[in-house]
This record gives sequence, C-alpha cells and structure tokens, in this order.
Amino acid sequence: MRKDYHMHPRVIEGYERVEKFIETAINNNFDEICITDHMPLSTSSAADRIARGKVSEYYKKVRDLSEIYKDKISIKCGIEIDYHPSVVGEIEEVLSQGDFDFVLGSTHMQLFAPHLFDGNHKYTEFADLAWENTLLAAKSGYFTTISHLDMFRWAFTIPERFPLVNDGYTEDYHRDIIEEILDVIEDKNLYLEINPHLAWKNEKNFELVYPHPDIVKSALNRNIKFSYGSDAHVASQVGKMYDMLKEHTIYSKALDIWENVK
Repeated sequence: MRKDYHMHPRVIEGYERVEKFIETAINNNFDEICITDHMPLSTSSAADRIARGKVSEYYKKVRDLSEIYKDKISIKCGIEIDYHPSVVGEIEEVLSQGDFDFVLGSTHMQLFAPHLFDGNHKYTEFADLAWENTLLAAKSGYFTTISHLDMFRWAFTIPERFPLVNDGYTEDYHRDIIEEILDVIEDKNLYLEINPHLAWKNEKNFELVYPHPDIVKSALNRNIKFSYGSDAHVASQVGKMYDMLKEHTIYSKALDIWENVK
C-alpha cells in the first residue's frame, strides 16, 4: 500500500487548497494519506501552523474530508508537534482535542535555540541540542512517529538564515545518542520517518534524505517500523521521491516495511 503520512495543506484555510493535495495523491497512485498540519505553538508565528484555538475545527474538517473521499482514497487525521520540555503543557492541550491517527514528533530546534545563531556557535553545538531534544521526544510518550530525525541538518544549508560555524560536523560524533534514540524508538514501538523534503530541493541528493542512510542502516538492524512522509507544503510535493526511494539500496528496505504495516 502506497502511503504518504506527512503533509501540510493548511486545512483551516479552506477545502479548495486541501483538495489539491488529495487529488495529487490520487493521481500519484497513493492508497492512503495522513494530513498532518503543524500544531499551534507559542514559540512560533509561522503561517503554516494551525491557528490557536482551531485544533478541534481542524480535526473535524479532516474527518469530514475522509468521508467525502472515502471511495477514492483513505484519509487519516494526524498532526505534527514540535517537542521541547518548555511546551509540554501545550502539547497535552492539543492532543486532548482529537483522536489523532498519527502524531509526528518533530524537533525544529531553531525555535528553541535562537541564541545559537550569532555567528559564534558551531554546527556541533546546534546538533548537541537537537539530538538531546529528540531523545526526550522519543521517550515522552506523546508521539506515534519520530519525524525527520536529523532535520537540524537543514539549518546548515541556509547559512544566511542560520549563521553557524562549520566545524566539519558529522553524525558519527553523536553515534552513541543516535543508537540510544533508535533503541527507544524500537522499545516504544514508534515509527521512524523517511522524509525526502531536503533532498528533493537539492538535486535529489540521497545523502540529504532524513534520516541519513547510515542511520537507516542501523535502524534496519532493529525491529523498527518505518513511515514515509513527503512533508509537502504545496500540492505538487505530495509523494515526492517515493519511487526513487523505492529503488534505493537502503531506503527501499525501509519503505517495504512501511508498505506492509497494517
């Protein structure tokens, strides 16, 4: 079964926009999608987040869409939530407003560590915080899946926006905590998301898929479930790189597991 479980059609803005996402999924032969708009967050004013006080409305609209399209495609209702200890109360409030099918745990650490972007801090320092927070997210019990596990690498591709000192960081530096996170994902029966959002914007470079191929190799040696999420922010991005990933030596194995998860 072809499934895309990460997309941001901004449901509250109206059905016309959302329907373009759904039609793209149908045209790309996906059997099932999960709509996962971002939770409202006090630390961010980003336009792609559900408006404060609108989570229940969002939940109902997605369930209504599921009924409308039930003869064409299966539509699940999910949500993407940024984890940080400082917003645990907000997370619990949001989760109380719907029986979500899939809850993506994210670590957009630039929201919680703006002090690092003064041009004097290193890639490794930013990665330290991101991995530590991801471990807490995996342990928290709030999530169905850990989404774009090593997304902090995105900040390294936009130096004009995130001025960090390139100290030659590689994920081998954090191998121990990465292995610990994978152990927690396995122990808690979470999904580990395969997400090409950065890769397809950078000449389809598989080294930029989240998680990095070396991490997926380690995950495949465990009893870990995988998911796929295009992380589409516009309709044309739904299902991006899925077929390419299916032909990749490592990612194909993860997607085979995903396609057969009930």
